[in-house]
Parts: sequence; C-alpha cells; structure tokens
Amino acid sequence: MKRERMDDGLPLLGALKFPGMLYASTIRSSVPRARRAEIQRPELPPGYRCIAPADLLAENLCLALPDGVPLFADGSVAYKGEALGLIVGPDAAICDELARNASAVYEEEDPE
Repeated sequence: MKRERMDDGLPLLGALKFPGMLYASTIRSSVPRARRAEIQRPELPPGYRCIAPADLLAENLCLALPDGVPLFADGSVAYKGEALGLIVGPDAAICDELARNASAVYEEEDPE
C-alpha cells in the first residue's frame, strides 16, 4: 500500500494535490560528456511545455549553494544524467513519459 502520510500525520509532499497543479519531469543527458547539447523539442499535447535554458528569465543557476549550481546543462554536458530541461504539464505520468522519450543532439566528447 502506498504511504500518504508521515509518522506525525502530515501528508507527504507527493500526496498533496491542488486545483490547477502542474508537474515537472526532468529531461536528462544520455551521454557522460558532450558539447553543443540541445534538446530536440518534442511535439507536446495541449497544456504541456518544454523548458530549456534559453527559456529561463533569470540566470541558469540554483543559488542554494554559495557559488550557485547550474539548473540545466547549457551547451555542454559534464555527466550522464545531467538535467537538460523540463517537461511541465497537468499529469505527472504523462510528463514522465514525455521526458523519457525526449531526445537531444550532442557532439559527444571522451569522458576524462
């Protein structure tokens, strides 16, 4: 049985649902090292969107750490599984499937 509450009775974050809520799934690199990485934007159903580094209005950094950490690989890939972008939409399972099936074009490099 799927657990929906913490031991203290509070709901798990994944169990929370709100009207109009959107979900996101990460598009990840399939290669360990590359340059010129670019998502091939897939055809998406209505209500879904692909978000890549060029779509960000602010700097491509998560500032949770002092020097920041890139949110998405922007032009070069440093490790297999690095985030390239997001698929966002109203159904988590469809977002997952679209992100899994998304593709990217790379100029692969030898891992160091």
